[in-house]
Amino acid sequence: ATVINYEPLFNTDLKYFKALQIIGEKSIFDRYKLASSMLDKLDEKYRDFLAYPVRVIDKIEFYGKKARNDYPQILAELQDDEAYKYQRIKTETLDYYNNKIEEFKIIDKDKSEFLAAATKFIDDRFVFCYDNKVILGAWGMQMRENIREDITEIRKDMRRKIKISDPTDEPENGLKKSSFIITFSSGEYGTLSSNSTITKDANSYLGDDEIPQVDPNYGYEFVGWTETPYGYQVTE
Repeated sequence: ATVINYEPLFNTDLKYFKALQIIGEKSIFDRYKLASSMLDKLDEKYRDFLAYPVRVIDKIEFYGKKARNDYPQILAELQDDEAYKYQRIKTETLDYYNNKIEEFKIIDKDKSEFLAAATKFIDDRFVFCYDNKVILGAWGMQMRENIREDITEIRKDMRRKIKISDPTDEPENGLKKSSFIITFSSGEYGTLSSNSTITKDANSYLGDDEIPQVDPNYGYEFVGWTETPYGYQVTE
């Protein structure tokens, strides 16, 4: 899948984890779509903490906001100053979310329950670090005991590859990835008028007629996308 303004981090098979948490008869990942507008209103420094999940049959892919300066690294693999820096950022981020959980207990119990469930299990092997932020993958998920597979088998890397090469080099086998799946999300207070995903050729652009309309719930008004998809170029 391709998620606009996000980049892939990893995917994992659900067989390695205990049953997904259920909140109000919906899985925690179904709740993510409903909670996305709430997350967008959090402090900019912390709002991207929960990686964007995409369910693909029995696997889940996790995406982080596109990096601006750094290459995403895994917290458990950092050392020395970088490890100290991002452990501190992780602590600050969790403190912020814990405060929000307590705040929402008073004004919005559903949001409080979602955030508490999402941050219940923190495993540094699924925490990605870049641009002075931490991104939590496999959030709300608890690994089963006695898993024998190596973490690299459980957390299958999807990060972009860093390669320095001659720009005239031909891709392997002379083939390039020809198409991508684009996913749209309406947020918590509306629905999409058409399909949430479309397939586009690599390096093509989204047309205005390909972007679904958002039908807001009663009492709400759709004022625009968080990050505009108009004129978006489809790339890896």
